[in-house]
Amino acid sequence: MEETFSASHHYRTGGTHTIELYLDFACPFSARMWHTVYSQLVSEYRDFGLIFRHQIQPWHPSSLAMHEAALAVARLSPHNFWMFCDALFTRQSEFFDEAVVDLTRTQVYGRLADIAMSVNAVDDRLELLQLLD
Repeated sequence: MEETFSASHHYRTGGTHTIELYLDFACPFSARMWHTVYSQLVSEYRDFGLIFRHQIQPWHPSSLAMHEAALAVARLSPHNFWMFCDALFTRQSEFFDEAVVDLTRTQVYGRLADIAMSVNAVDDRLELLQLLD
């Protein structure tokens, strides 16, 4: 993993075991995996680490924009990456094909920036949008 994102994409390093999650923000199956691992395992078990791996699937058109937004959040505010991931998986239906078919790419980025702001993942919406531009 690129050094720039190592700190943000590793959660609880140094455990006995490490789970690597290969997930796509626009995939319902990835969301199910995320909620199982992040919501249940993280709260119940302490002796393992997590690594987030971006797995962009081309049949989910808005996936790329969602992953770009996550990388932008990771660059601006690495400690808020996991919180933003949780928000993206929770609100992923807002980025399914039928929800964004009439939106421009800039409008999709705007929605993603709004989500980042709503969970306090970034302090400056404009700075996030500039990274996405």
